[in-house]
Amino acid sequence: MDQNHYSPCRGGKHLNETERSLLEKRLVEGYSVKTIADFLGKHRSTLYRELKRGSVEQLKWIKGNYCNVVSYSYQAGEYRYQAARKHSHKPLMLERIPGLKQALEDRIHKEDGSPEVVLNQLKPNFEHLPCVKTLYRWIDERRLKVRNLDLLRKTTRQTKRKLAETHHILGRSIEERPESINLRSKFGHWEIDTIIGRKEGPKPVLLSLVERTSRKAILCKLPDKSCDSVTEALNQICLEHPSEFGSLTSDNGREFSQLPEWEVETHIPVYFAHPYSAYERGSNENYNGLVRRFFPKGTDFTNISEDKIHEVEQRINDMPRKLHGFRSSSQVYEQMIKSKVDTNGFVQVVPDCRI
Repeated sequence: MDQNHYSPCRGGKHLNETERSLLEKRLVEGYSVKTIADFLGKHRSTLYRELKRGSVEQLKWIKGNYCNVVSYSYQAGEYRYQAARKHSHKPLMLERIPGLKQALEDRIHKEDGSPEVVLNQLKPNFEHLPCVKTLYRWIDERRLKVRNLDLLRKTTRQTKRKLAETHHILGRSIEERPESINLRSKFGHWEIDTIIGRKEGPKPVLLSLVERTSRKAILCKLPDKSCDSVTEALNQICLEHPSEFGSLTSDNGREFSQLPEWEVETHIPVYFAHPYSAYERGSNENYNGLVRRFFPKGTDFTNISEDKIHEVEQRINDMPRKLHGFRSSSQVYEQMIKSKVDTNGFVQVVPDCRI
């Protein structure tokens, strides 16, 4: 069978507005449908369907009289095509469910929750909800008024690796830490670190402590990044939270160089992580990243009030967490305080090695 009457086809591409305009122009000039189809690279059946879609009745002046003439209008064709396209696919769940979009945006912005936490909180209010991956995709496609920067811990940043310098452990190595602390099977063991603001000159810094099992944190302001300031703050914290400190795990920063002496005075064991091994204090590093949402790098803590710091501390502690069954760190901490205490003075809990 001779196939020469077929026009070259571009794999089923629909006509666009420019091609429709050209179709109307060529028809007015008197070209045949087959000639226009060859020029546009379309099958002639495509153009016949387009002519049927875009045909309208128009009033034209012919031989001294106005007559009703059915002719093709590319504007009518484009309008009807777009109208049909709206009904050619199933609308997104985001568009089908009333109030879902606004609820997602409000929760992520106001509740400081991750997409998974937000979806869990919305379960009682909506019969159908998207999966976590779908919600992340909506954010990437900018279907919500939420950016990746608004999320707690989503980033594609790749840091440059630095050559490791010779660095000695200040005291007892983390390798000597009991397995019960490593597995988070006992309550009352903390990780400690400092959060620096401006680097120019002696400026105030923040001291952060995170309880390894509940992930509840204590955040306080220090006048400077000195050993004396850290020791003084720790003494005050221990007075406010007696019997809740079983050990400390620290890095090898100079501000913690007095902790071995502090251990002798308080009888609270202090363990030092390996140099350049932040993953060994993963809970504390994760918490510091959350604090940076409110106090970005370069923040001058001189003008930050204690009330503001306490507000940030409470806000993070009250955030629902997936690893706690969507309970907050504060709720888990209070439950552990009220729980039965073993003979060692610390609450027994289910082991959990997650950050």
